[in-house]
Amino acid sequence: MLLSVNYSNSLRGGLAPVARFVSVIVPAYNASATIERTLRSIMVQTYAHLEIIVVDDGSNDHTAAIVERVGREDPRIILLRQPNEGVAAARNLGVAHANGEFIAPIDADDIWHARKIEKQIAVMEKGGDRIGLVYCYSRLIDEHDVVTPQEGRQDKARGDVYALLILSNFVGNGSSPLIRRTYLQEVGGYDSSLRARGAQGCEDWGVSLSIAERWEIELVPEYLVGYRIAAGNMSRNHVTMARSWEIVIADAQRGHPELPLKLIRWARGNFYRWLSSGCVGRGQIWWSLYYLAIALGYDPSETCSLRLVRDYLTRMVNPRIEGLRIARFVFRIRDLLWLRRPSSSILGMKYLEVDPKVNDVVQVRPREICRQSIARSLTVLSDTVLVEGPRSTKPKA
Repeated sequence: MLLSVNYSNSLRGGLAPVARFVSVIVPAYNASATIERTLRSIMVQTYAHLEIIVVDDGSNDHTAAIVERVGREDPRIILLRQPNEGVAAARNLGVAHANGEFIAPIDADDIWHARKIEKQIAVMEKGGDRIGLVYCYSRLIDEHDVVTPQEGRQDKARGDVYALLILSNFVGNGSSPLIRRTYLQEVGGYDSSLRARGAQGCEDWGVSLSIAERWEIELVPEYLVGYRIAAGNMSRNHVTMARSWEIVIADAQRGHPELPLKLIRWARGNFYRWLSSGCVGRGQIWWSLYYLAIALGYDPSETCSLRLVRDYLTRMVNPRIEGLRIARFVFRIRDLLWLRRPSSSILGMKYLEVDPKVNDVVQVRPREICRQSIARSLTVLSDTVLVEGPRSTKPKA
């Protein structure tokens, strides 16, 4: 592997691993439009005992030059280079060069609230070695860092949540978690083989599942990540995302055949409804109907709900009136009165202007609460939480 490391502006010379030291891993591919904003959101973290490892994954734009320029302002920034091998390989390379006790991944187009690492470290220290991963809530942002409309309630999932994580990826995205480095290495890191199979997209979910299978997961119930929705996002490549999801869920089923089939059906329904919703919002109507048909086959009761019909009509109509200012104003007032959208997105506020403690999303419906309760009752950790050695994968009675 070709590797170029910029040590001239780093703190790494002979540095031994330090307790409570955090290694921030930033995989970057042609990220010149956003990488500086990402880096500056890391540089202003109130928890300053960290290093910032940027892995340039074969970019052919000015990503590396921007990182080097910003790095002259902050000696904690380290630049690694590799040929284009995908986000999983880039993250694994960063982890391999990390000195920290904890790994904090962030995509090169996302931003953090200034207190993200501080709050997650506090939860890690309080929970002790039984905690393998701490996540937080995320807000969707556009290319200008403005919070965009989003629906759905953030789950308060803690503890032994493997089955609940199968039902839906409540961790949310790859910029949310703080992970113990030794635990991440023990589960094998990020699955770089997905790229070779044309199935990038669910590497983060796969890592979260592997951690949840052996250790507990904790939460900082605040919106500490600005997750950018842009045309280049991998999550928008629905074909590879679907292939990636199916590979990860198949691995989970092989590892835990005791999980009830209804849980897997519900999980598939959730995923393909999400995929269908994303397609209709981008005008890919036929793909949307295709994924909706798959969701209907696995989870007909939820897929036929009036809520889903309403959401589809809204997503189809909104793009056609978004150029009309008066129409946008009316829709925002309607959404505010119906409590269908977060107030921050209705008012068009930038992510860093929004109170991270405000949980302003819609409530969960009774059927979803019931399903989550069933998933929470399915456990994979043993009664005595161990720090080292293999864990029992037999569910409690």
